[in-house]
Amino acid sequence: MPDLFLSYAHVDKHWVDTFAALLEQRVNQYVGRAKPDRLWKDNRFSGNTAISPEIDAQLAQAHCLVSFISPGYLASEWCIYELATFSTRVGANSGRIFCVELDHIPPEHKPAAVAPILGYRFWWQDTQSKRTYPLTASQPDFENRLIDLAKDITVMLQKESPAPTIANAPPSSTSLDKGRPGGVSSPTRRNLLQTKLERLQAQYDLETRVEEQMRMEKLIADIQATLQHL
Repeated sequence: MPDLFLSYAHVDKHWVDTFAALLEQRVNQYVGRAKPDRLWKDNRFSGNTAISPEIDAQLAQAHCLVSFISPGYLASEWCIYELATFSTRVGANSGRIFCVELDHIPPEHKPAAVAPILGYRFWWQDTQSKRTYPLTASQPDFENRLIDLAKDITVMLQKESPAPTIANAPPSSTSLDKGRPGGVSSPTRRNLLQTKLERLQAQYDLETRVEEQMRMEKLIADIQATLQHL
């Protein structure tokens, strides 16, 4: 059973191949062990092959989906099918869909399943030409954002597969907190939301486009409101 299903457009395959190896290495590092089926991606050689039974089987078993959002992704019926299938299975608000943005795609142009999701920005814009390009592994922002993504994925995987408890072990601070007034009932979710909030606030400080600032302000407010109720 794969932990991660990588959903990407054929035109982005070269970039995704490089990224996948780095992501797998980081997740293994944070989880603390390697796993043969850590991630699964369809190594198709053409973009017009029909959906295979293997893809459906992997989508039905994967813990999380990583979507590589790009113009090619939006134009691919295959990618939209993978996203819709997984989203229907786990729920749009499950936190198990991660969006890697390879280009600037306005929220209104994204598939409904990922439009409200805070993505991981792996693109940059030339200040003179205003053209956008995918980040390369040699750029400093690439490593920082890869770390953010790998840590968020690790939190979700550990939530899906919690560590086994030890017999007669003393109760953890987490279990004690649940019985206290104001205690945190969902520490894993709180940690994930707090990480997203910090990353979003850092991105907001660097953002210059008004429409993106407004979108980020709403996301920040939503996350802060959720944290107050945990």
